[in-house]
Amino acid sequence: AARRRHARLLGVDPDDGAALAAARDAFDRARTLWTMVERWDEDSRGWTREAFLALDARAMRRDVALYARGVGNLRRTTSNAVVDRLWDLVTEAARRAPLAVALAAAELDRSHWARLFEILGEPCPPDLNFSLEQLWRAGLADAEADVFDVCRSAQAATAAREARRCLDGLIGRLEGDIGSDGDP
Repeated sequence: AARRRHARLLGVDPDDGAALAAARDAFDRARTLWTMVERWDEDSRGWTREAFLALDARAMRRDVALYARGVGNLRRTTSNAVVDRLWDLVTEAARRAPLAVALAAAELDRSHWARLFEILGEPCPPDLNFSLEQLWRAGLADAEADVFDVCRSAQAATAAREARRCLDGLIGRLEGDIGSDGDP
């Protein structure tokens, strides 16, 4: 009875197993696409609209790669404008993800953010409250080389601070050892 209802719903002969299987597969692909579009919309809004400094850019890049794999699989079996548009959105996000990851990983301090916003021709928010969407609209992708320069500068400053901290600790231990050598 259920098979007949499903066949009638899908518009196929209930006795034609191949047609019923093909209709079921088409329905499953459509449901997968619909679910993927809904999730993409929710995820991409979160990535681009939440405060950038709270964004887990590595997780975003990983999720974009998973979407690319899923949409790529759909493209092999389903050809329509929705799949093509989703593919375009996902590949654009995949292309931009390394820049977002670099910014998130660089440990930028206020001066680095000020420099970055200067490059973008935008005022630096005093509270550093901005979104990835605001950065994209300001032309972040067009300033990629300059952005990576700012990230490298921040990483060098972080490495220098860490080296100085280690050196200060070593000097402190050496001074303690030297001061204790004369004690009986």
